[in-house]
Amino acid sequence: MLNWAPACLLLCGSLFVSAAVAVMPNDPHRLTAVYPPWWSAAEGLVAASRAGSIGAIGGLPFVVAVHSEDSGLAARLRAGGAVFVLDGSSFMFCSG
Repeated sequence: MLNWAPACLLLCGSLFVSAAVAVMPNDPHRLTAVYPPWWSAAEGLVAASRAGSIGAIGGLPFVVAVHSEDSGLAARLRAGGAVFVLDGSSFMFCSG
């Protein structure tokens, strides 16, 4: 069983990296922030509103679409606690 562990770890890691590259932001001014699932909706909204203007709330309470004309939106979202910062124009869990 342990002989398969390195191969499984490598497979899971490469899938994660592939998925992360696929959702890289195209427009740095329109992003989707994914906050920790254990945060309340209010915590996510407060953190997102500090980074920029809230465009939409996702189907999941910890997913928030944010936009800002100022540069550095992704860095502000991460500093505010976002686990992932995704392309806001194509992420299916947020719609205006």
